[in-house]
Amino acid sequence: MSISASKDKLSGTGAYLFTANGDATVSLSALTPSAPQGAATFTQSVNLANLVSSTSSTQAVDGAPKTGVNKLSGAITTEIIQSNASELLSAGAYSLATTATCTAL
Repeated sequence: MSISASKDKLSGTGAYLFTANGDATVSLSALTPSAPQGAATFTQSVNLANLVSSTSSTQAVDGAPKTGVNKLSGAITTEIIQSNASELLSAGAYSLATTATCTAL
């Protein structure tokens, strides 16, 4: 992840390839953020373009069902954004983890 010029957001990007030969849904497990001890409050998000996105650290999120045969590719974007009055992320190491699961319908 890289930090914004204003030091208030971390952003990361990647890519995915999704192939299904029948109806399926993709879900993301609850997000697991990690931050330095005493870090300022922040919000997190993960987005698999055209499949599923989540900001929840307490529950899994299901994407819309994909019907029929699908071969999709897209961007994976992640963000950690400060949500406090100081308008700066606390210094230190941050991470964000989730698991994407494809389930046949």
